[in-house]
Amino acid sequence: MRTSALLALVLVGAPLVGCASSGTDGRGVSEASWAETVAARGVDPARVPDPTAATPEMAEAAKRLAGPGTAAEKLWRLQQALVDRRDFGFDRQIGGTFTAAEAFREKRGNCVSFTNLFIALGRSLGISLYASIVKRRPESEKHGQLVVIYSHMVAVRPRGSVSQVYDFWGQGSDPSAELVPLSDVEVAGIGFGNSGVGKLEAGDLSGASADFATAVRLAPRLPGLWANLGLARWRTGDAEGALSAYGQGLAIDPGSPSVLQNLALLFSETGRPAEARAALAAADSGETTPYSLIARAELEMAAGHLDEALRLFNRVRKMAPKLVEPWVGIARAERAMGHLDAAKKAALRA
Repeated sequence: MRTSALLALVLVGAPLVGCASSGTDGRGVSEASWAETVAARGVDPARVPDPTAATPEMAEAAKRLAGPGTAAEKLWRLQQALVDRRDFGFDRQIGGTFTAAEAFREKRGNCVSFTNLFIALGRSLGISLYASIVKRRPESEKHGQLVVIYSHMVAVRPRGSVSQVYDFWGQGSDPSAELVPLSDVEVAGIGFGNSGVGKLEAGDLSGASADFATAVRLAPRLPGLWANLGLARWRTGDAEGALSAYGQGLAIDPGSPSVLQNLALLFSETGRPAEARAALAAADSGETTPYSLIARAELEMAAGHLDEALRLFNRVRKMAPKLVEPWVGIARAERAMGHLDAAKKAALRA
């Protein structure tokens, strides 16, 4: 089965280690300090613009949009203004990962773009903000032979035990939400990761590999980026390099669904189905995607483990009731088990 998992925005598995201090993570630093920080990661600074840098024009717009008052009042007005077409009008788009300056000019982009823009405008007002991933079960879509996994990035203002969160869906302070803080350099790495996904979907394997290699240099603690690098290497025929990348990702998060599913793909395509099933079974059940479970069910079917395959297809059916694939899988499994009526019902439901 050639289903593979990769990142379109960013994927975070287990809680990550704490971010470095602002002196080494590039948050709100000068242009020279940013270049020094990027160069220390082994990347040419000329290729990596600061994703949250604000221009003088942006700083003026921030003052106008935020108005007077406390920091909280300014940020609330700023957030409202960005999504209000009378003031600014930021268009939400899945595609398009932009720096703050690009997002300000384009007035569109994904959650990474919005977060970069909001942080840049807020910092220009002297307010401390940083990016975070909202840790939850990621969403996924099937694009041909690829499964694109999405996670959500937000801007955060630290407020003691409860952080204030800002994105293009609104403002919130849910104390139960688990936030994974990111440095600005890691945000830049996510940008390269998203660029690599676009090139991978377009068939530009060398370009995708180069972008993913840059992404892991800038954000080495994000396992999903290692999963993407491994996938690109595998598709270029570099099996040893793919296994090395997957090993790096699993060293960070042994239960990373993105790494383990891509590793399972490699095992499956090299005639090692038992190892492929073991890799998928090891994925963190709290973060695994429907397509990861479908891949695992297909491997169980191929191995003749029909009861287990049926159990997994039914689990996907409950997790993602609008997907057709689990119903097709149920029909196939029921038919293989000789349950023709049940197979017919599942096929009709599909």
